Formats: sequence, C-alpha cells, structure tokens
Amino acid sequence: MSDVETLNPVTDCSSILKRKSLTRFSYVQRRTISSYDLTHSDNPGTLISQPLLPRPNYDKWSINIRLALQAQKKFGFADGSIPKPDDDSEDYEDWCANNALVVSWIKLTIVETLRSSFT
Repeated sequence: MSDVETLNPVTDCSSILKRKSLTRFSYVQRRTISSYDLTHSDNPGTLISQPLLPRPNYDKWSINIRLALQAQKKFGFADGSIPKPDDDSEDYEDWCANNALVVSWIKLTIVETLRSSFT
C-alpha cells in the first residue's frame, strides 16, 4: 500500500487500521474545555448573536443568545448554574472575568435604545 492513500468516504476506518501498523498512528487525548477557559476570540466587543433584541423578537433573540453562549460553554454564567465562588476562592477572578464577558456579549445583542435600561 502506498504512503498516500485515497480514502473512500464509505470505507470503514477499522479496515484501514487492520492493514496498517498501529504503531504508525499516535492518538491525542481529547482535552475538556472548561467554562473558565478564554480564547483569543473571546473579547467584550464581539457580537456573538443576531438578531439584536428589540421588544417584538424576544423568543428568536433568546434562542440565538442561548445557543451562542452554549457554544462558548458560557451559558452557565447567564443562568446561574456556574455560581459565583467565594471571594477567597482561586476561581473568583476567573469567574468575574467570564461573567463580565458574558454580560458584555449580552448587552451588545440588545438594541442601543434598550441597552441603557439593563444593568
């Protein structure tokens, strides 16, 4: 078998593994991403969801903002399932940073005329 192999999408991966030595493959353990993790794209000026919230489209807005926050593993900051740790906890500073990020993301998805009424 050549080093470069054209794979058929229907081909069973296990049959390929049987033909090749397992020592040629290295497996990487999947890293679980924490809700406290921040990436280079996580910044308070990022608009994470459309449409913006004016009064008549709350249902559509809430579904989209929930999905956007769940995709970032940050929805727990909005619904309270990631509780604020004690002030002396090692997670306190990370929680505050993530909570502020989520609040800023949500505020950016609200029409400017309504934004000032949310605290």
